[in-house]
Amino acid sequence: MLCDDRIIRNGCFSAEGATFTHSGIQRAMGAEDAILEDAFVINEDRLKASRVLVVDDEEANVRLMGRILERAGFVNHRGLSDARDVVGVFLEFQPDLVVLDLRMPHMDGFMVMEALAPLMTEDSFLPVLVLTAELSPEAKRRALNAGANDFLSKPFDTVEVILRIRNLLEI
Repeated sequence: MLCDDRIIRNGCFSAEGATFTHSGIQRAMGAEDAILEDAFVINEDRLKASRVLVVDDEEANVRLMGRILERAGFVNHRGLSDARDVVGVFLEFQPDLVVLDLRMPHMDGFMVMEALAPLMTEDSFLPVLVLTAELSPEAKRRALNAGANDFLSKPFDTVEVILRIRNLLEI
């Protein structure tokens, strides 16, 4: 199943165990445009300049997050479906925020956070939003303890994800 406008407009996307609801995009295309537009605007220049890196082993999920980010005004984003590439992409792209899945082959989200930690200076701050189908309280605590700044479970509300991204970028 490909991630296209039809799937997003219909309100739900499912890919091999991960389901996303898109009530936010549905609302954004309806009567609440002005309200949601205000919620998505940080500072137009800063929003366009923010770099968001999405790391998820499911290519469909990476594409979906890219479309969600674009609809919210985030034009500088990259997606990875192989977490083993994260260090090289991080150094080249220098993201302002990472959206990270936990359950991935080869290198899980915990290993990604561990690999990124030495690349951070004392003065730098890299917010990490974990977005995962892992629902256990232990995984949530472990992710937050490993350096994640926020944690959301799939399926997720699109508006909430964008608002949390905005909030993390404002810190």
